[in-house]
Amino acid sequence: MELHESFDQGLFDGLIEEPASRKTKKEFKPWHNPRKQLVRKEQWIYFTSKYLANILSGRTTLKYFSLPGDDLLDVRVFHDSICEPKKIQLNFVGFNDHTSDPEREQDANLSLAEVRAMPFIDKESVYHENNVLHVGVFRSLAYTRMKDHGDYDVINLDFCDSITSCDPTKNEESHYHLLKNVINIQRSRDEPWLLFITTRVGSDHIQSDVLDLLTSCYEANLEDDNFKSESINKYGISNSAELNQALTKPDLFNKLICISICKWLLSQALSSKPQVTVKVLDAMEYKVNPNAPHADMISFALYFVPHPDKDSDKIGLAPVMKQHQKFKEPEVSIPYLHRFSVTTNCDEWLTEDTSKKEAVIDESLQLLDSARYDTTFYVANFS
Repeated sequence: MELHESFDQGLFDGLIEEPASRKTKKEFKPWHNPRKQLVRKEQWIYFTSKYLANILSGRTTLKYFSLPGDDLLDVRVFHDSICEPKKIQLNFVGFNDHTSDPEREQDANLSLAEVRAMPFIDKESVYHENNVLHVGVFRSLAYTRMKDHGDYDVINLDFCDSITSCDPTKNEESHYHLLKNVINIQRSRDEPWLLFITTRVGSDHIQSDVLDLLTSCYEANLEDDNFKSESINKYGISNSAELNQALTKPDLFNKLICISICKWLLSQALSSKPQVTVKVLDAMEYKVNPNAPHADMISFALYFVPHPDKDSDKIGLAPVMKQHQKFKEPEVSIPYLHRFSVTTNCDEWLTEDTSKKEAVIDESLQLLDSARYDTTFYVANFS
């Protein structure tokens, strides 16, 4: 059963009213943890709100792509925190993949009906039964669906696994092919746009060949004097030997891999015509595996800014008054070193700031109540 092709037909076809679809849910997942709400509000909502005027450029509909899960929690938060207060429509495209679980499908359809009833949800929004990694395969159904609804103001790729765990040389259905095609889909935009990525990190979550390719992105930039100077200042790395030594330290490993991923994304964006620069706005980390030596999940926010070329007129009737500079990857990526050196640890923040923790728990309770969860034991689960 296709999850949903339009909002007006077949939404409740075959929907079982009891007990599967309308029962109160009691099982909490890692993404129900208060720290996840901290990421939603302090990163996703904060930076979308901050750059909203730039990315909309006068439009009154926010186009949003995400992996909203069965509960559509991110869509609910975007609607309540941005769209309703600012009186703008939210047009979302969601991908979810649970063909083997009818109960989950029924729950997702009910969540979709709840979201549909919200006053600032665009009725042209769609929610597809697709694995987002299939977007990495050119002209696949998933790729076509994402492209046909694009381009997007905000893209939110909230993964439970690691974008570094697959071997891109063996399978097009990799996170790298997905990210490359996302940038290709967004090439037609004149306005800036936001990309949020959440991924597991750590040496246990990366292929050795991928590690070599990513760190080569960092190592190559050490040839740039300004990048090298900042690398020494932030991480004590001036050459390949020091880079390899830093990679043996779990906290530095995660930062260096994230920097390298962002540098790779920047290289893809700069290869566009027109060129697109990428700014790292924020990074927030937390621990999923309690036995991990360091935070093993990270969410970071990226701001893509197109720089349209001004074509010259050979005749001279419409001369170019000012030519845009050509951006170089090592120069643009220097601020990445600082940004990841000050990554926010969500677990520490909530431990140290009890008022913030209480506020985030209250927000989480309201959000989960709206998605039909029994929150009686919520605090006990995440104390």
